[in-house]
Amino acid sequence: MLYCTKCKTVCEAKNTTCPNCKRSKSLREAKDEDMVFFDRLGEVDAYEISVLLEENAIKYELHDIPLSLSESTYDATKSRTDRNLYVEYRNIENARKIINDYYFSTAPEIAESPADEKPEVKNIVSSSAFIILFMVLVGITVLFTDSIANFIRSLFGF
Repeated sequence: MLYCTKCKTVCEAKNTTCPNCKRSKSLREAKDEDMVFFDRLGEVDAYEISVLLEENAIKYELHDIPLSLSESTYDATKSRTDRNLYVEYRNIENARKIINDYYFSTAPEIAESPADEKPEVKNIVSSSAFIILFMVLVGITVLFTDSIANFIRSLFGF
């Protein structure tokens, strides 16, 4: 694996430039002690993952993400509390396993739909039913207001 000294990411040895920063001069063979970009985390995830990594004696670093003035005022994917997580290259797979095990063991169970009913079909059927119901309600409203208008006309002799 190659390591980019500029953006601290790893890429395949076949690459001639870094896939992130597009630089070729900053690529070299990854060393075990290189701090490699692992993930961008929100404040809560950064805290939970740092506790996990410390418990498992994995060296890591958390850095604030610099927000430049040229970026848009509102970007839903970035927050001022986000952090970049870096993990030693030698421990990257171990860190990935520990974090995945933690999140998958604490994730709530997701109820699965029966095998014969696909979620897309349920969505199409329910959307169609709501459209038909809406059209019926519009028709009833038009008929009701038309009959009220006719009643008012008959009162005034129009």
